[in-house]
Amino acid sequence: MSSAREPRFVSFLLPFIDRGQGPIYFWIMQLQAALLGPQRVEFIADEPYFETPPDWGQERTTCGHRYRGVTCEEWAAFTKHCLPRAIFAVLENRSRSMLEAFRVLLTKDYTPLREALEKILAEACRTRKPDAIISWCHAPSLKLAAAKFGIPVIHNELGPLRAPLYRGTVYFDFKGVNGFTSAEEQMAQFAREAAGWKNFQPLNLSELRELLIVTPEKRTASATVPTYQAGAALQVEDDSNLLAFANGLSNFELIFAARKGFTPRQILIRRHPGGHLTYSDKLGDLDCSADAIEFLSRCEQVFTVNSSIAFECLLQERPVTILGDSPAAALSRERIAALSPEERLLRLNWLFLGYLVPATQLFDADYYRWRLTNPSLREIYERHLAEHRQSPAPAPPQNPPANKPGREALLKELPKFWMFNSSNRDAGKKLAAALLDQQLIPEASRVLNHLIKINPADADTLCALAGCLVAEKNVEAAVENYRRVLRLDPANATARQAINLLAANTGASHPRNGSKVKAMTPVLAK
Repeated sequence: MSSAREPRFVSFLLPFIDRGQGPIYFWIMQLQAALLGPQRVEFIADEPYFETPPDWGQERTTCGHRYRGVTCEEWAAFTKHCLPRAIFAVLENRSRSMLEAFRVLLTKDYTPLREALEKILAEACRTRKPDAIISWCHAPSLKLAAAKFGIPVIHNELGPLRAPLYRGTVYFDFKGVNGFTSAEEQMAQFAREAAGWKNFQPLNLSELRELLIVTPEKRTASATVPTYQAGAALQVEDDSNLLAFANGLSNFELIFAARKGFTPRQILIRRHPGGHLTYSDKLGDLDCSADAIEFLSRCEQVFTVNSSIAFECLLQERPVTILGDSPAAALSRERIAALSPEERLLRLNWLFLGYLVPATQLFDADYYRWRLTNPSLREIYERHLAEHRQSPAPAPPQNPPANKPGREALLKELPKFWMFNSSNRDAGKKLAAALLDQQLIPEASRVLNHLIKINPADADTLCALAGCLVAEKNVEAAVENYRRVLRLDPANATARQAINLLAANTGASHPRNGSKVKAMTPVLAK
């Protein structure tokens, strides 16, 4: 390939599938159009992609890229190949749902689609053979059609490490994405080759965290003492990862895999931020962590089908069991234990710095052209490492001003807590703290009494309940609760100071006063 000419790409945008928000990869089309332009990319999709007008000329931010969308006039200059709706008639008739059709297109060769793609690629090759096809998903029909013409397929997707907690990453794989990837064979090859390189020193895990994690205080999750025996990191229920690459497992089955040998109260369930379902706390405690790093730090080990949390666990040295198809599956707990420390570190270096691509390189024509020249694994690793070191890190996430829920919102939240989440101690403590803050004392007392039944030895909760009793002018019961705390924890300063304060005043001198309650109540939630 001559470096003097512009590279030419064809973007394949998965047709037919609509999960309720329109064309599934419409946003990718917009980003590619803006970053590559009509001379470098043309599109293969079905009519809904081309019927939906882009947000003409508007400033947007996607995958860390700040860009101006193409204008109506610029959009007209792009070459667009439209797949006819009729080719999906058979798929539509034999599929029980749109999700089943999605699974078929991701895992099987659908002949009508392959034949339609072959016609389009034959036409495209008459003028000039495309350098590569770019796809945001694994599609066997596309791979077969491209192979007929000797055109490589570049599979991209958002990587597991994303801003603002991390330097952003993306997947770049000539074999597949999410499933059917080349990650395992590349890790093994890199480890073999790197073991013989002179003057090569892989980054240790502390150095990898320092390089990739933006916020310093998030780099030491492994130092946190876990409070749960296991965590279950769930996936989006209608995402390709769960539909096509889960080895037949569902989120529900994952929870029971994590629970094997444990009680529900010993496991922590993290619902995916984009998930559609609410899971009962009868299955386990429901996670309320601010981010995935906080979640995994609370678990001795993590189970997942193929969530990106697996990568975060590996980076934080937290054992993770990966039950589905994933680029990180070769480093699942039982498999990584069989590796020597040296080989383990080399494989992790390739996974984070070789296999994952800095997000700044997404749809960068020069980078894609370079990858098509088949550089060595060492060249790829060193280029990515240099890119991370040279590029400015994204701004660390800012803690927004506390948006405290009002009384009305909290009263609406209470029924949901009792119905879905009443066994989750963390959720109960946060709710009780918010109720106390709004002076909803009877409601807070009910939640706190419930939490004490779950864990009678929780000194913080006992102190909080005693503070409510003070506000309700039930000084005798409050003192008894504080004494109960001192029997559990003789050095508890909150209980000791509260008893002294109550002894110096009459019960009538303790009105429903927020400052009094807070003075006698420990912090229940972050």
